[in-house]
Amino acid sequence: MNPERERWERKWAHKDHFSPIPLPYVRDHAHLLTGGTVLDIACGYGRNALYLAELGYRVTAIDFSETALRVLRKRADEQGLCLEILNHDVEEPGRIEALGRFDNVLVVRYKPSVALFRSLARQLAAGGILLLFSFRNRRSTYGDEIVQDWKLLGNEEYLRVCDDLEVVEHETVTFDGDDCDGYVFRKRPEVKGEE
Repeated sequence: MNPERERWERKWAHKDHFSPIPLPYVRDHAHLLTGGTVLDIACGYGRNALYLAELGYRVTAIDFSETALRVLRKRADEQGLCLEILNHDVEEPGRIEALGRFDNVLVVRYKPSVALFRSLARQLAAGGILLLFSFRNRRSTYGDEIVQDWKLLGNEEYLRVCDDLEVVEHETVTFDGDDCDGYVFRKRPEVKGEE
């Protein structure tokens, strides 16, 4: 097991409280989502995935922590919600493409690599929405640990990464005392002749 996965397994194994409340950014922007499918990557224990499933979306939730996904499966069963729950490393090449197309993509409290971000954009249906919300710059902590720089969003880092996406909204907000960036991207219409 890689050290990062091992760290998250330990973190989730020792956590005894799992908030059922979706993050405010997700709740406040859910009305922008289109169609019926959502891919929630690095979903953790799935509070945002469960919320979107409650709203009627067909949700695919993916994370590399089996411990967190056990919590998600239990909660989904308790609430009578049907989600596709997958235990994979989203940064593994080809993993996202194997899942097919989605109307919406959710990336919360996770910094995707540029390669993953572009892959997510390719798998997003035309007109679909990609919500990205995560810690920015150097001020953030997560529980008792300081978030390492490479996991933090740089200033306007994703605004020009992918020509297929247009920025609907970008804002910096304070959430639980941390500076976070929130992006709403929309996939541009596909040019005739493209897949």
